[in-house]
Amino acid sequence: MSEIPNTQEITEPVDKPVLAEKVYRELIDNKDKGGELLSKIKWSLSLQKNPDVPDSDERRLSKLEGNLRGAVAEEVSNLLGIDNCETVFISGNVSLGKCSILSPHEFVGSEKNTKASVIYTALIKALDLKPIEIFGKDMSDSEIVSEFKESRKGKGYLPKEKYGELLRSYLDQKRKEIKGGVGVDRKIEEELREDYRSVPRGAPDEYSTLTSEAFNKTVIPDGFLVREGSPVGLLEVKAYEPDELATLMQKIKETGKLGTQYRGFASDFGKNYLGADKDKFVMGADFNKETEFVDFIRGVLNGEPNKNEENILVLRFPNDIPDNLLNQFGQMIVDYGYPNVLIQKLPLSNQELTVISKEIVNASYSYILLQLGKDRKFSNKEIDVLDGFRKS
Repeated sequence: MSEIPNTQEITEPVDKPVLAEKVYRELIDNKDKGGELLSKIKWSLSLQKNPDVPDSDERRLSKLEGNLRGAVAEEVSNLLGIDNCETVFISGNVSLGKCSILSPHEFVGSEKNTKASVIYTALIKALDLKPIEIFGKDMSDSEIVSEFKESRKGKGYLPKEKYGELLRSYLDQKRKEIKGGVGVDRKIEEELREDYRSVPRGAPDEYSTLTSEAFNKTVIPDGFLVREGSPVGLLEVKAYEPDELATLMQKIKETGKLGTQYRGFASDFGKNYLGADKDKFVMGADFNKETEFVDFIRGVLNGEPNKNEENILVLRFPNDIPDNLLNQFGQMIVDYGYPNVLIQKLPLSNQELTVISKEIVNASYSYILLQLGKDRKFSNKEIDVLDGFRKS
């Protein structure tokens, strides 16, 4: 696999009028997509009550604008190929040859692009691809144990207690089936499938499944960087404004620790609504948990070892962020322990992304109003905020 010696060889900016036409057709004129986008950020219209932060239209509008701009940036990124953005930072042994970008749910074939859905689908798919086979022949206990271990390859980690429980059950069932001549061990398979399910609502704190364990220790990225059917890294799209990125880096430096994420308050990033100094705010990305997610899915489906910091990280930002800020942030990620980093600029600015956001709300607004009956998805208060945003 040949290396890419410079950014010019992977930079092939998209024709802006062509992109504009795609954006209109796929995001604005497509009412289903518009409704999907608004539903995706609906939580920012229904903020959790915080006794220290007064609920206000200003606060809701601030959350809505940032979250919707971010969602639109992701959709615009999805319309672009791997080489349709200007690359401004590249480090390490980064090669994008034969790579494509897929959302996690597209890659595993899950119904939804949620972390739980993607993890569960990948686990069940792995079990379907590599079922436990019983051949009905006389075997010693050691041979049965070896077969069990072989059947578990590529199926992910199980807690020691659960692993022991399944192995004992496997031995008992196998002995019975050897005598009875049964062909396939459905009981063990169903037990494993049950262990893959998500934690049910109202379950006690100690209740755990493989899906819930993977859920708790990972963060789903915006996209997978895929080569030859296997994830080799991840994509993150961040619709940050220049001053937000500059503040993020400064705040991280002030902590005195190497990092790529900062947890503070909205006022830290220029928000001035009442209570912003007590409103929790997170900026940046947790690449430790995101690469853990990539490693987990790759290991489950392909049986490949974890790559951890070897994963390629591709980040995309609006094109009005100065190159020097993006270069500094790229170096910060490298210093944090991820050497294979590539930062690109989307062909659109923050202002253009906000304009598209308003067009999407405008195009979907009448349709939303028609749903104010039995099947309403937005409350009157939420609709008022959407109306204020589109008119701002």
